[in-house]
Amino acid sequence: MILILFLLIWNFAISWLNCWYVGRSWAESKVVGGWARMLTWAAAVMGTCGFIWCNVLVIGFAASTHAGILPVKYQLTDPYFELLIDLGYVLVVFPILGSGMMIWVDSLIQAYKQRDGLSIGVAAYNTFAQVHNTYEAAKFLPTVFEKIGKTLKATDQKALLLTVYACLAVSVGAGLGLAYYIIYSTAVKVAQQAKVSAQVEANITALEAKVAKR
Repeated sequence: MILILFLLIWNFAISWLNCWYVGRSWAESKVVGGWARMLTWAAAVMGTCGFIWCNVLVIGFAASTHAGILPVKYQLTDPYFELLIDLGYVLVVFPILGSGMMIWVDSLIQAYKQRDGLSIGVAAYNTFAQVHNTYEAAKFLPTVFEKIGKTLKATDQKALLLTVYACLAVSVGAGLGLAYYIIYSTAVKVAQQAKVSAQVEANITALEAKVAKR
């Protein structure tokens, strides 16, 4: 349980950092375009998917019989909790693999160019994450699809299916909302700081010009 909690917090923190990075580089990448813009979008997708996955686990547990918060007929039993997790995994795994590939390639490029400890460490972590995620997807996706199909065919619990779909919808909505908030608020702060810096520089330049005239 402690390990799961640690991984959940770690995933949330990484997703937050991804969205924070996107917010800081949003305006610049929009001007530069090309690979920089694609990389910014990849980081945004990665961060959003990370939030969605965290939400699926937390909201799913809160809606399950383990927490006992919802009315009994809507509480997810273990098979339906697993169905929610499986659906959530299928929802995020392909965007994570696609965006992760771009981030991984860029980290290798930066490590080759800079050749310092930080860039090499980032590239090593991204390599591990990409290989791990790809291996896990190739290993478990066939089983996950099979489990989802069997559960949906065998079920007659409409109330529990409603809970599953509601949890999934809330998880996606909350993930998108949180990612947007972090990216937008960070981008606004960066723009405000740039505006203040530009104004200060303009004032200094004007003052220097007046002094020079004297």
